[in-house]
Formats: sequence, structure tokens, C-alpha cells
Amino acid sequence: MFDLRVPKFNVPKGSAPKKSGTAHDPVPTRAPIPTLAVSLKLMLYFAVPIIGIPNHEAIAAAKGGIEAMVRSAAATYAQRGLRINAIAPSLTDTPLARPMTQHPKMLQASKQMHPLGDINQPEEIASLAQWLTSDAARLVTGQVFAVDGGLSKIAPKPKL
Repeated sequence: MFDLRVPKFNVPKGSAPKKSGTAHDPVPTRAPIPTLAVSLKLMLYFAVPIIGIPNHEAIAAAKGGIEAMVRSAAATYAQRGLRINAIAPSLTDTPLARPMTQHPKMLQASKQMHPLGDINQPEEIASLAQWLTSDAARLVTGQVFAVDGGLSKIAPKPKL
């Protein structure tokens, strides 16, 4: 699911739309170009296309495609000042995840899969999305931000 957050902007009086729509300029634009950030919200683990999890072939293919699309779209629209980024959280405590988080054994198993030992809270994902749509992230594009407690990138030391 995409959550497009486009800040409001004013088009100066008298500015005419640019003619576009050719193969080299596929999207009609108007001046000035707003900042655009795309955040990708996924409930299942981002680690799937990186480390491989059994029986997750379809979601791994989909997530790998989203990552490639983010990079390609960022390259396509960077000249227009558009920023394309994605947020790839692992399990997040939301109503959609309640079938997993309401069962203590499932929740504990999920937490143990994450090197930092916990799952995401919605506010943590929202704060990253807020930053990505702010001027503070004006030079950030083509990135996929894994918010997964290290699940996709590190292997923790085994507990003895």
C-alpha cells in the first residue's frame, strides 16, 4: 500500500503548464515541482528478499520488485525534484497484525527473530515517514529504509 504525502504548494500566477508527455518526458508537470515522498507500508518482514525465509517466495518477489521500482522511479524523476523512498518495516503492532501480536507465544517468537528483541510500534514508522516528507530529507531519494530491529542485516550472537 502506498501512502503518498505531497506537501501543499502554490503555483505562481501566470505560470503555464509545461508541455510534456513524450517518451522521454512521460509525466506532465507544472512549476514549481513539489517534494514527493513515497512510503511503502508492509506488514511482513522486509528481511524476506534479503535473507530468505521459507515459504515466502511470493512476498519476497513482490518486495524485491518494490525495491527495484523505488530505485528506478527515483532515477527517473530526480531531475524534476521528486523524491521517491520506501519504508520497509517488519512486524508492527497494528490492528492488521493483531492475529500475531495478541497471542503471547507468537509475539515472543517474533520478538526473538529480531536482533534488538522487539517489534515496531506505529509511532516509530510514522516518525520516519514524517522525516522523509520534511525538508530535512531534501537530498534523500531512491532509498529503502528497513525498520526491522536488525532482522534483515545482522545475525546476532547466539544466547548461551
